[in-house]
Amino acid sequence: MKKVGEDVIAKLKRGSELAFEELFNVYKDVVFYLTYSYLQNQKDADDCLQEVFLRLLDNIHLYDRRKSSFETWFMTLARNHTLNYVRHKKVDSNKVVDNENDVEKTAIQPAHEKSLMLEDLKKLLGEVDYTIVIYRSGYNMSFRTIAELCDLSKETIRKRFKIAFKCAKNYLK
Repeated sequence: MKKVGEDVIAKLKRGSELAFEELFNVYKDVVFYLTYSYLQNQKDADDCLQEVFLRLLDNIHLYDRRKSSFETWFMTLARNHTLNYVRHKKVDSNKVVDNENDVEKTAIQPAHEKSLMLEDLKKLLGEVDYTIVIYRSGYNMSFRTIAELCDLSKETIRKRFKIAFKCAKNYLK
């Protein structure tokens, strides 16, 4: 995951739309993964994603680089908002869509198969190890950032990643 500089964050604090656009482009995929992993519904995940970035705008003045990295602060904000969204919506993670005309039902088969495969992998690895593998492999987050997000030591994250990655690799063969 590409990191943004403190200059971009300072510009956002001053209300720069370009800075917001840059932050959105850098973090939208990882935030979508986070929201979708909790909500298991694309429409809800998209709605929550938008709300997370609105919360970023409302709360950017609270960010203090002396307390944590921006990535850790923002991903914590995103996770907390997503959990509140889940509580508010009382999302049923086993919800089945019955409407034949629903856009989600018309998704192409390979995407559906990939989604099922990722769900199986998540069950195999467990929530924490799956998240570690996705953050590290999919979004190139540092072990330090993942450790802060998961509230575990950096060394624990390294070890869990090594084991989980090997397990995921064997599963995907």
